[in-house]
Amino acid sequence: MKEVEKYDPLFLGINCDAPSTATKALRILKSVTHKPLSVYAQGAGAPDDEQGWQSTEENTLDHYVLFAQLWRDEGVQIIGGCCGTSPEYIERLRKELA
Repeated sequence: MKEVEKYDPLFLGINCDAPSTATKALRILKSVTHKPLSVYAQGAGAPDDEQGWQSTEENTLDHYVLFAQLWRDEGVQIIGGCCGTSPEYIERLRKELA
């Protein structure tokens, strides 16, 4: 972490992983830094070689919100969404995490 923190980033984050994987990474990141943290996990779907992204029900909006509440409770200050999320996800996060 010293290699990254020497550049004095404003925050450190996890991006473009499934919510469960992002949660595991978050816990590791929390143990090695005191910088503010962010999580931008994937929504419903998975990478697809032909389509770019294939929607599935694995990370539904309700499921994502539950993870986002956990991240907030663990001290994450910036929460958003990556592949498979939509403006609907962000609007719901705004309402649920306010």
